[in-house]
Amino acid sequence: MKKWMMIGCVFLILFVSACSSSEKSVTTSGLTFDYQVDSSFETVRVWVEKYEFGMKQEEHILEIKADIEEKGTILLTKEAMNGRNSDSLTVSVLSESGTTTESTAEVSILEDGMMSVWSENVSEIDPTTGVHVLGSVCYLNGGSLESLSSDFYADFETNRSDLEKYDVAYIIKSEFEK
Repeated sequence: MKKWMMIGCVFLILFVSACSSSEKSVTTSGLTFDYQVDSSFETVRVWVEKYEFGMKQEEHILEIKADIEEKGTILLTKEAMNGRNSDSLTVSVLSESGTTTESTAEVSILEDGMMSVWSENVSEIDPTTGVHVLGSVCYLNGGSLESLSSDFYADFETNRSDLEKYDVAYIIKSEFEK
């Protein structure tokens, strides 16, 4: 119950900040990742990488490191600002001890008619075993838009070339640390 209250609070904050802006309207979408680790893990690092036509653009466009409890939620939200060709990404880490949030200003210059697809890693993830790809937001201008396959999430390095079919792709990753 506390988790849903915290998620609701994050969306409310995003909604209120969107209403106070001068934009015509804002659309918010999101991905939610629940985690459970043993008490020896103290922090989680979550970051977003940007790819254009399969080529990595920057080290991390967004990175957050947060203290964690044994159970919690990682939340990725995207605000599409109508009237402007850009989006804003926010990563939040929610646990019983509190919420840590980090946002980007504007993540991309999108062209009219560009479509996006959200997908997440639906495989069972052991968060204690290194770096994991949690999900993605991919954009394509024209053509047929498909989400990334489960193979992509299972072995990112081998299947990284799958990103070449998208104009822009944002990949969310995490690593739990002791």
